[in-house]
Amino acid sequence: MLSYSGKALYKSSQLKRNAKILSQISSFRVSPHSLLLTRESGTTTKQKSWIPTEQELLQKVTTQALLHEVSLQQMESAAAVVPWFLKNMPASYFKQTIPELRKQHLKAISAIRELKQSDLSLKIESKPSDQDGAVDITYIASNTTSGLLHSQIKALKVPNNSYLSRVKVFSSLDGELSLNIFSFKNFSKIGTDTATRDDAEHIFELIRELKEGKHTEDTFLQSIDPELLTDEAMNAYLTRLSATYVKTADPRHFLLQKTLFHKVQGTDNTAVEIQSVRSGEESEMGYAWITIAASNVLPEVLLKLSSSVLTARHLNITRAHLDIVKDDETAIPDLPQTGYVTMLRLLVNPDPVQHSTKFISQTQFHDVLKRDMKRLKWLDDQTLDLGLYRYPSLGLEKAEVVTALCSMLHGPLSKINMQTFSSIKVILNILDGSPHFLQIVDNIATLFLERFKPVFHPTIDTHPKGMSTDEFNKTHAEILAKITRLHHEPARILLLKMLEAVKSTLEQISIILIVMLYHCV
Repeated sequence: MLSYSGKALYKSSQLKRNAKILSQISSFRVSPHSLLLTRESGTTTKQKSWIPTEQELLQKVTTQALLHEVSLQQMESAAAVVPWFLKNMPASYFKQTIPELRKQHLKAISAIRELKQSDLSLKIESKPSDQDGAVDITYIASNTTSGLLHSQIKALKVPNNSYLSRVKVFSSLDGELSLNIFSFKNFSKIGTDTATRDDAEHIFELIRELKEGKHTEDTFLQSIDPELLTDEAMNAYLTRLSATYVKTADPRHFLLQKTLFHKVQGTDNTAVEIQSVRSGEESEMGYAWITIAASNVLPEVLLKLSSSVLTARHLNITRAHLDIVKDDETAIPDLPQTGYVTMLRLLVNPDPVQHSTKFISQTQFHDVLKRDMKRLKWLDDQTLDLGLYRYPSLGLEKAEVVTALCSMLHGPLSKINMQTFSSIKVILNILDGSPHFLQIVDNIATLFLERFKPVFHPTIDTHPKGMSTDEFNKTHAEILAKITRLHHEPARILLLKMLEAVKSTLEQISIILIVMLYHCV
């Protein structure tokens, strides 16, 4: 008798022979007025007694042959994809996804790899059966190029009455595939899964070790205010959190986020901390964690803005974690989108093509990035596009001044020429005409910032000081001379109006504007 494996092998070989016979059958055409079958090649063959002549039966046999052939191809594809999938998907992927979802991903990956196209992506939308109102959207792409995650985030559409609750970013170890999962929850589910002390036992263990004098080498842990680690403070904080967030949180990261939460609690501010990965291969490759706590901003908006800045700074996001913490002090009645702080953690690494050294060790780069991340939620799309992509040398701070001036001047300019200055976007596009225009607008924005930039002396000054009147008039005259030499009339009109607006701005109003620009720096 054949063993189980022998029977399976025999059956498989028999199926292949049948498929070959059936495929041969499917290559024949039946003439309704003849007992002869004609091959596609045109040669004539006598009718076999076992070959069906009825059209319906022949169609059935042909369909079965095709189904069997496709099934065999799928089996062969799965036999190649499954071992690759188990070998190359990171361990974090298997820890953070349920088996049902992994099967869906495996089917999609099999289809992508079978098509063998270098730039192919699939979108999968699924609804976990155990979570009412929850939706998971998965993007699977056959590449891991820089900026891919940002493009997916920009195209992301949030379901009605929902918020982005979690983002899981994965790349295959061989760099051939990216798989990103965006999870959404309904606003009505906030507060229905409150954490307990049992959920946070691993965090309390770290707190006990700190009180015992351990971890003295960790400067961050040693800098935490002891008042934030008392049982009373911890118990109160846990009531703001979901059990899922607490159970899966790394204890050190949890305490960092708690520290940032208390900095922004009850305000509209944003707190940012950048820390290099402390050990392992990721540490050697220059990876760093960027932790953001932002009050009253939608999670998907914060992620979109953050990815814009990081992509423009040539940093790749390799992992992302999103959570929300209740903050009743900022809640607005009948607006479920308010009353919480968004916690965003991003693991980033420098693009090896753009960064020759570890970015985390570059103090100036580090400071500028941190400042930009704090200002993100106050910036509109035009400012981001202008300061990050169109004119990176301008920077976000000057880009905000330029867009503010163009917005203010849109009305007066449209009265001069309604078509040339028809919208703010059209006005900004005038600056694309020449590098000289960009240089002059950079000088105008710098003049505005330098004139009204607050400079406080800790003991003497009680009011902000900026550029002196003589310095301002001298710089103003130099810029005016450059503008008057321009031959392009729309650019000359625009830049003259911008320069005039800077000179005409009252100091009292400018102090208010500049405080708004610098309030989160």
